[in-house]
Amino acid sequence: MLRAEGFAGSLAGSCAELDSCNARCVRPVSGGEQSRAPRGANVGPLAPSADMPTETPATVLLIDDDDAIRALLSRELDADGYAPLGAATLTDARRHLQESFPDIAILDTGLPDGSGLTLLGEIRDRHGQAGGADPDLPVLVLSGSCAESDRVRAFERGADDFLAKPFSYRELRGRVAAVLRRREGHVRRGALQVAGGHQLDAL
Repeated sequence: MLRAEGFAGSLAGSCAELDSCNARCVRPVSGGEQSRAPRGANVGPLAPSADMPTETPATVLLIDDDDAIRALLSRELDADGYAPLGAATLTDARRHLQESFPDIAILDTGLPDGSGLTLLGEIRDRHGQAGGADPDLPVLVLSGSCAESDRVRAFERGADDFLAKPFSYRELRGRVAAVLRRREGHVRRGALQVAGGHQLDAL
């Protein structure tokens, strides 16, 4: 049987460890303090990652017709401090590109209303259907095929990076952060769609 003083000492030690843990962990707060949403269990520990943005959240346009993949990436990217936007079709993607000015796009190649590579070509061609988008927008292509010909075709169309499905979220997050680091200081181009069908040039 534990002696009373021994038990008290053990309890005090446990409380000290708990206080130390609480001091290191991020908890929900109110007011002007900063907080971070909990990250998904499949991503790893709650320790901050060097890949996570620290200033204004970068907007990530997720273009994928798979609802499960879109929901997973939206949840994890949001928890990591990004601002995700979702699009299941080329039509939705074009609208976001012209209205939201994302900082990076994650683009699936197989979409219900066409090929993601078609949209990639439109982005790089300022006068195409996605002409309001920044022609230098970073694009990470996702594909169910990892054949060399598919990778080469994506890079020839203007992809900044390529990731085959199935993929690791940790790797995707690292690739997104790496592409955005290379874009630091870039002057955004394109035209923002406003009410009445008018455009504001971002030059």
